[in-house]
Amino acid sequence: MPASQLILFLAGLILWAIWIAALGDLVSRDPGEIKRGSRGLWLVGFLALPVITGIIFMIPAAKQFAVWPPGDLIFSILWFFARFASWLGLPVFTGLDVAPIWIAVWAASALVGIAYFLLVSRSRPTIVGSVGDIITILLAVNTALIIGYFLILVTGSDPIAAYQGLYEGMIGDKARFAETLVAMTPFVLMGLAVAVGFMTGLFNIGAEGQFYVGAMAAAVVGSSFEGLPLLIHLPLTVGAAMLGGGIWGAIPGFLKARFGAHEVINTIMMNYIAVKTVDYLVKNVFRDPTASLDRTPYVLESATLPIWVSNSRLHFGFWIAIAAVAVIWWLMYKTTWGFQMRTVGASHGASRYAGMKVGRNIVLAMAIGGVLSGLAGGGEVIGLNGYLPAAFTSGSGFDSIAVALLAKSNPIAILPAAFLWGGLRNGAGLMQVRAGISRDLIDIVQAFVILFVAAPQIVRFIYRLRVVGVKQVVVSRGWGS
Repeated sequence: MPASQLILFLAGLILWAIWIAALGDLVSRDPGEIKRGSRGLWLVGFLALPVITGIIFMIPAAKQFAVWPPGDLIFSILWFFARFASWLGLPVFTGLDVAPIWIAVWAASALVGIAYFLLVSRSRPTIVGSVGDIITILLAVNTALIIGYFLILVTGSDPIAAYQGLYEGMIGDKARFAETLVAMTPFVLMGLAVAVGFMTGLFNIGAEGQFYVGAMAAAVVGSSFEGLPLLIHLPLTVGAAMLGGGIWGAIPGFLKARFGAHEVINTIMMNYIAVKTVDYLVKNVFRDPTASLDRTPYVLESATLPIWVSNSRLHFGFWIAIAAVAVIWWLMYKTTWGFQMRTVGASHGASRYAGMKVGRNIVLAMAIGGVLSGLAGGGEVIGLNGYLPAAFTSGSGFDSIAVALLAKSNPIAILPAAFLWGGLRNGAGLMQVRAGISRDLIDIVQAFVILFVAAPQIVRFIYRLRVVGVKQVVVSRGWGS
């Protein structure tokens, strides 16, 4: 591997970190603290200069001055939108597919960050509140990629080829991008399920079991009631998946609220019960007698989710997941129910003192989580497989815990977190082919991401970030007013 590629690749990741930290520092500062220029001017520099540089380097005469190492710009936002625009047939953006411009764009971004630190900050980056959370997460991903780079290097494989394969496997073309969205969909729903529990002060480990129950319910209802129109059969099947998962989630919630039984132990045990029970039902009660393998009958066409993108597996369940994000955000932040659940998560004692029913909110949060996980399981059956096989293994329920942690239990942040998780899973195969390494390395990279998100002090120490708390003043007219 040429030394120039090694240097440029690492430089790209380091410059990306500089750009993130500088932008976070800028957003966190009061306007009066910016002595040279204004916040708006610097934001234009941060956001517009790289785009302008990219447009300039679309000119053929400028391309000859750029050199591109493969895989340099991991997770480039510009590249992502350029690809998407080219799929829509917008010729103005198709020039961004030319690889050499990315070094120029990357350098321009880094120069703005460096200039900001030299002229304005002259100190350790300062991050505040939710901005600090976002910056910490981005730097955690960046640091995990750097560690993964050296791990690949130690094994004797080519890290450039590995990350190039990962990158292309995630969003290399329309088909791979669609597969990433397919992998992302259950992570969105189940990540939301876990996040609702986190916000209510509960650790819902039962998403996997709720996923199985929802899948079983969808398989049974979807393969029955022949002759029903799609407008009735499809909602009925989706509703059955949600109901099955919701009931399975409400049970440990009730045990927690009524008897104080710990939800972690209950949900873990109920995962095993769900998996083994569903496996038994598939092999015996609901087995398709015409099939050579143990599986349920095929889901009827009237209960099947339509395909959204032709020549792919991406179905309309993706949009159901997007809608679920909006619904959960509205529920948790714009309704009385959501306010009470978040208050219960902050303090049971204060909630009781305010007249809130703690037990009811615990059951409600676990039931909502079950509904979302059951919906994810149903989507896998009526959107992808068309049936439920025996010995069906998902693992999405446990990965969804990582997605919720990565998103800091923010419903909106679940989307990029699930996209990253699904993309890493989807790109691992091509990464393995390109570099000849084990796809288990993706698990290691994901583990480092979670480690750095769960222990943000590590990231702040590495990048010398200074965190400033946000003072909040809350004015209330009284409970229920």
